[in-house]
Amino acid sequence: LMLQRPDLLPSLNLRPPLALTEPRQLLIVGTMSSGTSQVAHDLQSMFQLEIGHETSESQWNFVRDGTVSWFHGIRFLSKDTEPEFAQSIVTLCHKLLPNMGFHPRMFRDDSGCSTREQWSQCWQRECIGVLNQEWGCGLESASSDEDGKESGCVSPFQTVLHQVRHPLRTLESMLVKFCQGGGTKKDETTGKVLFNNTGTLHKSFATVGNGLFRQHNFTQYSCVEGVAQFILEYHKAMMQVTANDGASTTKKSSSFPIAARYPVETTTPCQILQLAGFFDAAEAAYPLHIKRLLKICQDKDHVANQPMSSSEYQVNQGDLRLTWGHLERMDQAIVAKEGSAVTSALQALTKELGYDVGVDQQIEDF
Repeated sequence: LMLQRPDLLPSLNLRPPLALTEPRQLLIVGTMSSGTSQVAHDLQSMFQLEIGHETSESQWNFVRDGTVSWFHGIRFLSKDTEPEFAQSIVTLCHKLLPNMGFHPRMFRDDSGCSTREQWSQCWQRECIGVLNQEWGCGLESASSDEDGKESGCVSPFQTVLHQVRHPLRTLESMLVKFCQGGGTKKDETTGKVLFNNTGTLHKSFATVGNGLFRQHNFTQYSCVEGVAQFILEYHKAMMQVTANDGASTTKKSSSFPIAARYPVETTTPCQILQLAGFFDAAEAAYPLHIKRLLKICQDKDHVANQPMSSSEYQVNQGDLRLTWGHLERMDQAIVAKEGSAVTSALQALTKELGYDVGVDQQIEDF
């Protein structure tokens, strides 16, 4: 009620409602397990911004300032040929995919489908409609819209940023979450947690992987191969449309769909706001924020000027810690069975993202 009729509660909220098609300031995309929930939490709690995690639906959710989401990266994925794209839609909309961060209600809520049902034929039709509109919409508008905004998408954003986390740390977290059976085992002698790669990928994860990246068959992959290929493909798609394909926390470019990339381990919340244009009157979607946000970020002792620390992500709490050496040993079995090496590809991605591959002990997390 407050979002749709704020005039009824003027003492609590003077801000006008935001239609689905009206611009909000910031969209942050990043693969699963890249720290998106932490960043959404910090931007909300430190700045009292309305930042949604995995949702941009503004009629019933407080997301008038922006969204942090892995699945919203679909607006920067290229469509395959028509038959393949149609099959991708069928794959993703056939049934509810639990714990994957996607439901058509994340984008809009005007379908008339019953919210008492998690999935139905109505939601299936809505899913097809949403994906047909969202898939690649950021790429299409980038070439046709003079302002560089994704006008073809359900909801437009003033600025889009790509958040990254060290690929080896991302791999660990996703393995703990999506590998069933086998997986981790504690060495009673050393106390270290080992990973034996004998489990199978969660069905929902394999389905999403097959839907988004049809050149792969995630159903047949081992846990390490499947998660690694997902990480590689997602980053490849985002990096192809990121300005200068470089990690910058001081400036951005408006000539690319994604204005800048930043590492979650070393970037401060205030640097994210600066990249997003929250301080710039010419770019701000809600200029009344500027004075208040500047005051916070001009205080050098404020926690918002310190790199973020993980407090929201509860899946991999020290359960698994991989090294490049450990991954290389598993790679030998992967090559023998599946004919594909992932260690070298992940190391190349790590360097492209601006991290020092270095020795295992130097790979820190946030």
